[in-house]
Formats: sequence, structure tokens, C-alpha cells
Amino acid sequence: MTKKRSTSKTDDDNDLIDRHAFVCYELVALGLVKEETMDMLNNKFDKMDEQGDGFISFDEAMKKGYLFENKDTKKVVAIVVLVLVLVLVIVVVAE
Repeated sequence: MTKKRSTSKTDDDNDLIDRHAFVCYELVALGLVKEETMDMLNNKFDKMDEQGDGFISFDEAMKKGYLFENKDTKKVVAIVVLVLVLVLVIVVVAE
């Protein structure tokens, strides 16, 4: 993963690792996700982020065809986020 994606700069120019970068790094380091998969997902997000502000709406993602339209889609997304948080907690506790 590149430094650009894995760190963010503050006003005093200190390198900081944000939560997203940490989780992505750990998923790759633990062998749970390939780095190529993370790059593909980040590129996919970048294509949806038309304003370039780092945010997309759920509706925008659906319109672009990146998410399956289903009444339970939001539940699935919430479960995936919960699983990622649990992995993060397990990694932190294991150390």
C-alpha cells in the first residue's frame, strides 16, 4: 500500500495513520485480503467519488451499479462493517 493511501498529513506535517489505513494494512498483513483486492476496492471507490471529497452516498453507489439493489443491502453493509471492526478489535486485543 502506498504512503499516500496509508497516511494523512496534519498541519504540523506529522505522519499519522488513520483508521481506514490501519484496517486495510492489517487485513493485508494478516493475509485476510490481498493487496490487489484492496487496490481494486479503493479504485472502485475513487470512481464513485465524483467530487473527490472522500465520501459517496449509498444512493450514488447504487446508481453506479456498484451495489446490489436489495431491501437488505444496508443490513449487509452494516454487517460487513461490524465484522471489520471485530477483526480490528481482535488484532488489538491479541497484541
